Amino acid sequence: MRLLIALSLIFTFGLCAAEAAAAESQESENWLLGISKRLDKAYSLGEIENIAAIRSELLAGEQGEQDGGVGAPTADLVSYYVAMTHYRQGLVLGPEGADDLQACIDRLSQLTSQTPDFAEGHILTAACAGALIPMRPEQVMALSKVSGDAFEKGAELAPDNPRLLLINAISSLFSPPQFGGGSEPALEKLNAAVDLFQTSRQGDHSLPRWGLDEAYTWQGVIYSLEGEQVESMAALQLALSINPDNVWVKDILMPRVENGESLAPMFGM
Repeated sequence: MRLLIALSLIFTFGLCAAEAAAAESQESENWLLGISKRLDKAYSLGEIENIAAIRSELLAGEQGEQDGGVGAPTADLVSYYVAMTHYRQGLVLGPEGADDLQACIDRLSQLTSQTPDFAEGHILTAACAGALIPMRPEQVMALSKVSGDAFEKGAELAPDNPRLLLINAISSLFSPPQFGGGSEPALEKLNAAVDLFQTSRQGDHSLPRWGLDEAYTWQGVIYSLEGEQVESMAALQLALSINPDNVWVKDILMPRVENGESLAPMFGM
């Protein structure tokens, strides 16, 4: 009888512990979902101070100061989103964002060395390194290798990841034709990325989720480069329907396309 009682207590304790762990994991996921949405909005509005505040909150959570800490299942995502704040801040700052993009690479290097099968970490590394190249042209060879190696690892781990195709499409747009670059291959990859984004978002609420509005935005850019202004406006409107806060689309790109201006000069093309 005592043995049965002891076993019952052990089972009950284990069940309670499992339920507590599940609740903690769900709480962490909900917190990160909120972080993701706030970061998307801050980036879209160009709010540097809010991006920095989000990073501080993430770092506090990483150190166990956010609501008692975050569970192990979401620890990689917390580190990923710290890197993501640097990526977004670097893009908003433009030529002055090199240090943030390097911080993104450094953070992700640590993350992917600890969790080498975390595909999203490799994909974001490729994006950060690629964005840093025009800001540090003296490091073009080293950064191209970082970006290329990260892309290859991401493709190996998650070949159907829509963010992988998005980053590849942007890279293709600015690559010479002799290296497989240009508007046409870039647009093909963006079209494939959009299809994957739409498929992956059906019933799947896992993080990260960013990228669909950016894919439509770059579609709009490419259509404009090709002189197809009607198609460009349609793509930009789709981007804005997904992310109404995107001031780059709303206040910069769309007015130019509406006026019949090509977006080519904005991209040195």
